[in-house]
Amino acid sequence: MRKLKTKKNSGQVTIEYLFSFIFSIGIFIFFIQLGLNISSGFLVHYATYMASRTYLVVDNGSASSDSSDSDAEKKAVEVFAEFNLKEFGVNIEGDVPQFNRPGTNIKNIYVGARSSFKTPMTAFQLMGGTQILELESESFLGREPTKADCYEQVCKAVTTVNKAANSCERQVTLFDNGC
Repeated sequence: MRKLKTKKNSGQVTIEYLFSFIFSIGIFIFFIQLGLNISSGFLVHYATYMASRTYLVVDNGSASSDSSDSDAEKKAVEVFAEFNLKEFGVNIEGDVPQFNRPGTNIKNIYVGARSSFKTPMTAFQLMGGTQILELESESFLGREPTKADCYEQVCKAVTTVNKAANSCERQVTLFDNGC
């Protein structure tokens, strides 16, 4: 009988070790990237919340609600920009932030800010690194009427009750947020 030559298995353990080591490192880096994505999401959400809060409370006391809202938007954008999200690798899209304004035709109960950003799924191309997560952060809060809105509401109420009054220059009552 003829003897069959067998190959030596001297490198098998090394190759199995390398495969398992690379797989373990890949899983470790995947969870690090996932943690960074979650942290940047929290940071964006906090910045959006602070912009929304600023937009909610800014009131310049003017007689026109348009100027009051534009001042509130400017201040909220400044607050959002103070967070320097680009330094943390957050790719913000579009107008930052976008605002849900109290509309004239549609009554928005909640007003606030919204921001969208993109982040890669993982750091590895082989593990889905080409996939981009498109995330959105929203922060809507209830809003008290501005002084201008309150003035308009009280003026409208006074002129509809008192048919003789054509303007509100003399008769406006503002007390205890009476809107």
